[in-house]
Amino acid sequence: MIKIGITGAGTTSKTHIRQLLETGLFEIVGFSGADVPAARNMIKEFNIPYYSSFNELMGKCEAIDFAGTSPAYFEDICSAIKSSKHALITYPYYLKTNELKAINNLLKEADVVVQTGYTERFNPAFISARPYVDNPTFIDTARLVQYSPQNDHISVIYDLMIKDIDIVLALIKSNVKKISANAVSIVHENPDMVSARIEFDNGSIANLTAGRVSEMNIRKARVYQNQSYVFIDFYEKWVKCSAKSSEHLDFEDIHVVKLNDALQQFSTFAHCIATGAEPPANAETAYYATDIANHISEKIKLRTNIFSD
Repeated sequence: MIKIGITGAGTTSKTHIRQLLETGLFEIVGFSGADVPAARNMIKEFNIPYYSSFNELMGKCEAIDFAGTSPAYFEDICSAIKSSKHALITYPYYLKTNELKAINNLLKEADVVVQTGYTERFNPAFISARPYVDNPTFIDTARLVQYSPQNDHISVIYDLMIKDIDIVLALIKSNVKKISANAVSIVHENPDMVSARIEFDNGSIANLTAGRVSEMNIRKARVYQNQSYVFIDFYEKWVKCSAKSSEHLDFEDIHVVKLNDALQQFSTFAHCIATGAEPPANAETAYYATDIANHISEKIKLRTNIFSD
């Protein structure tokens, strides 16, 4: 079993502990990065050691799940890589592009696995749809969530849209040519709805919509390609595919593999550690997703400044 440490003592850290244990592939050696009351609750609930020093936790494990954020999030990840520890970066979208670039530079010398928390890569609907996607020419995504005042401080781009940016980059293997974007504020001062259009050098186009004032939760992608169309519902976990026949379009429900995407994330991490394989969601793919998200954010700021003048 892989000896792994956890950072933080919040909801995500607790959920990850349960999921790591459920895989049967990891031994949790302890956690760090929590205040005293949270640490006491964690010890009581899971009976695992608490280390006040992150460096002390590193000395006990082979891998670290960065499930809790802190002001030293980037520095701790770099320390782990330099200490030859495998890393699961749960929140790659909290890192800046220069920080992700620095992590990628470290990985050129370090023989470790770094996986990032783009969990839609492990969604059974996406996994089941992949064999039916071949050189898409147009992708349309929608990621909408019901309103919650708890999320009003988080950018829609980095909280929601960036996950679909990662999916688009996984399906379209081409450099980005042009980005345009628009946004609207409905409830908050910052945008509640964002729309972006990404054009690629190979002629492919992706339209992305993300928002947090929806009546219902929606996570969908429509993939259009020569002679076929693939519909992926990430939320309900189902896939539909159409193919052109002689006279009309035939629609078929695609069998979706029975997988728990959260557990698949950790089993993939364990597999990559054991085999040296590159995770599908890694520091390099995270860099490109964040870079595009930054460009979208800048486009929106530019339009806002123009209209405010």
